[in-house]
Amino acid sequence: MIVRMLLLGGALLAAAHREVPEGLPGRYRSVLPVDGCPGLEFTVTLDEAGDYTFDYAYIEWKTRQSERGTYRVEGDTVACVPSWSDRVILRFVRMQGALRMLDGAGGTIENEFSDSYIFRKQD
Repeated sequence: MIVRMLLLGGALLAAAHREVPEGLPGRYRSVLPVDGCPGLEFTVTLDEAGDYTFDYAYIEWKTRQSERGTYRVEGDTVACVPSWSDRVILRFVRMQGALRMLDGAGGTIENEFSDSYIFRKQD
């Protein structure tokens, strides 16, 4: 009985960390800049259960790849943790109808391609 209560308590704690704000789930798309290539088509799908899927392909090659994992919301930031790791690999800041990809230190990417790092929500 005690083990069952501990497991249930752990499940409730895990569920609490995966609370998803209303309006966040959906598909977000951008074309990221790539040197020597027209770009990388990148789609981020966030579901209501706190899971994500990244689908991406180099425009010239059309070979698609996918990656899955979980995400959590930390204030205005969406932190993505792949299924093969326990570490955050990518962060986005929430914007009105979009997500902005952040750099490895969690800062805004500021360069001539800055707008490419904004993933717009698809209908």
